[in-house]
Parts: sequence; structure tokens; C-alpha cells
Amino acid sequence: MPLGAEALALVAAFCFGASQVTARRGLVDTSIIAGMLISLSTAFLVIGGLVALNPPEALDATGLLFFSLGGLAAPGVSRWAATTGVHRLGPSIAVPITQGVRPILAVTGAVLLLGESVDLQRFLGLTAIVAGGWYLSRSREEARTMSLGAFEGGHSYPLRRFRPGIVFPLLAGLAYASSDLLVKHALGYLPYATLGAFVGIATALTTWGGIISFVPRARRQLRVGRDFGWLIVSGGLNALALMSIFSALERGDVSLVSTLAASQPLTVFVFSRLLLRSIERLDASTVIAGSAVVAGTILVSL
Repeated sequence: MPLGAEALALVAAFCFGASQVTARRGLVDTSIIAGMLISLSTAFLVIGGLVALNPPEALDATGLLFFSLGGLAAPGVSRWAATTGVHRLGPSIAVPITQGVRPILAVTGAVLLLGESVDLQRFLGLTAIVAGGWYLSRSREEARTMSLGAFEGGHSYPLRRFRPGIVFPLLAGLAYASSDLLVKHALGYLPYATLGAFVGIATALTTWGGIISFVPRARRQLRVGRDFGWLIVSGGLNALALMSIFSALERGDVSLVSTLAASQPLTVFVFSRLLLRSIERLDASTVIAGSAVVAGTILVSL
């Protein structure tokens, strides 16, 4: 029995969250650009293999164009911005911020541009997910000291209203929301989610490959460390997430899919405690905020 849009969006949330945490493990001694290339290349091979096994019967130029634009936004811009945000702020701070911005912008765009409607129940669910995710990003003690320096032996930043590096998760949220809208539009012309994910990842990989080839400063930042295997895992999870979110958008509204995909901070906290145990602690505020995300997810799904 094929999965519905709700289930696929939650699978995407799980895989995206796990991908962010495993990426953080792999970036201990690997540069962000190198890590992103490893992740994108892995996703490209995984999705490309699936497309080769089940090629499309026909193509549509308009659909391919919008899939490409969606891929330029996410994972093209979003992967770089999200990875940089995770590296600088930690996944437990960066991901909730990104996933707070994403559904607000995506739902607004869906209502204004795609003519979708949002009832009171879905609006309350969206509010609970965003509020819970935002509170999770600011509620714990380690959120007051976590920074790039906390991982690499540098200086920690004091808590501020706008944390250093916060622009990166905000940009990632904008890119994800833009991609959701572009992909939904593309699926109206070419309803083949796996191909759309492949076109998107190919566009992102080609763009970053060109930047590294022609920008010496970017090329000098390539550095691969011994923990790069985590980035391959991250890329595989990202491939599953992309295929799931594209399939969810093929079956459901942007206002539903983007909101459920924003529940991924729960996955981040679970995996952070397993893989980043030295910097993550479970406390009452985390449980309360996590419960709000769960409650919001249930409201949106009903």
C-alpha cells in the first residue's frame, strides 16, 4: 500500500534530521564545502540509480526547469546554509530555527501563489510545531554556550538575541520553502517525484562543482578528514529525505507537507543524544517543547 503524503512528509523529517546530525559528526575535521560535496555526490548516486532502474516514459521541459530551480534552492543553497548553520551553532539550535522559518514561508506562499487554504486545526498545528521547535533551540543550558568554538576549542559566544551565524539557518529555511513551492509547481507538469529529486540534486551538485572549479578561494577550502564516512551516511539519508519530500508534495498540499517536515527537530534531539552525547542533555524544557511539536504534528495530520 503506497504511503500517503502525511507519512512521506514524516519520513522526510526523520531522514533530514538524521542527516543533519550525521553531517555534524563528519564535519569535525572536514571542511564544510568538502562535506557538502561528499553528501551531494552520495545522494546523486543513490537517486540516479533509482531513476536508471525506472526511467520516465516522457519528459516535459517546463517541469524539468522548475525541478532544476527547486534543486538550486534545495539542496543547492539550503544544504550549504544548513550545514554551515549546524557547524557553527550545532544541530539542536540550527535545525529548529530552519524548520521554524520553513513552514511559515511555505504555507504563506502556498496560500498566496497556489491558492491553497489552511483551516484552524492546521494553523494551530503549525503554530505548535514552530513554537516548540523555536523553544527547543533556546531552552537548554548548552544553547547558551554552544558555538563553533565549543566543538573546536575556540571561544564560546554569550547568549544574544541574534546568535552569531543565525543567518545560515534562516537562509536554509527560506531556501527549503522556496524549493517546496517550485517542486509542487513542477509536479503539475511532470508527475515523477524521483526524477524531480534527481534533477534537483544534479543541479545542486553541478552548481557547486562549478563554483569550486572556478573560484580559487572555494577550492582552497577543500579538506577531507578521517570521519568523512559520516558524510556519506548523511548523503544517503538526504537522498531518502529528498525522494520522500518530493513524493509527499506529489500527493499532498505544500501547507501540509512543509508543516509536517518541520517536525524534524525531534529526530535531531534523539540522534544528537546518541551521536553528540557530550554536548546534549535531556531536561524538562526539552520534553515540554518536544511534546508541543508532537501535538502540532498530530493536529496537522488529522
